[in-house]
Amino acid sequence: MKKTKEDFRENNNPREDGSFFPPPPEVIDRYWDIRAILKTQEILDINYHHNAKVTRGETFKKRKLALWVELAEAVNEWKDLFKYWSNKKTKREKALEEYVDGLHFLLSLGNDLNIPSNHNTIVKFHDPIDHIFTLSVVIANISGVQSYYDAFALFRGFGEHFNFTEAEVEEAYHEKNKVNIEREDHNIGGFLKAPKY
Repeated sequence: MKKTKEDFRENNNPREDGSFFPPPPEVIDRYWDIRAILKTQEILDINYHHNAKVTRGETFKKRKLALWVELAEAVNEWKDLFKYWSNKKTKREKALEEYVDGLHFLLSLGNDLNIPSNHNTIVKFHDPIDHIFTLSVVIANISGVQSYYDAFALFRGFGEHFNFTEAEVEEAYHEKNKVNIEREDHNIGGFLKAPKY
């Protein structure tokens, strides 16, 4: 017997109202001043672009893709979210490492757009898979300040699913940034001085 659209909807839709759209997300008001990590990221970006002999404009789309890849790698560490075929458990520390890898690229894009350093909003979908799909689409469409703010609020919301705090995210960011600087210094043979503020 041929399956109908109604059969598919009945068997695959988790919502009682018959809609395929996820319920509205939770909006959380919590201030985060990212001035310090924005400046740190700018220093790293100056070196990456200088040593690769490319402009920021040439890499904007590539950095969006890199952010999307790092998001996927963080999701991949969330073993018990979707890997129903596996008994492996989520390693929170590894997920945090992948999360801050993504934050590097998100901050890099923010510096391109001259975004302010204060962020007050977290957007969190109840279903983490809905959240991930939404964030993925928003990342692909970052093109200005508003779309960036949407991505940043959703990125923070993704971290909320792991109960990451701003303090531990910043600490992990700075630790990974040290590693990135060492890699760049070793691979290229020099690291430019920080710009003056």
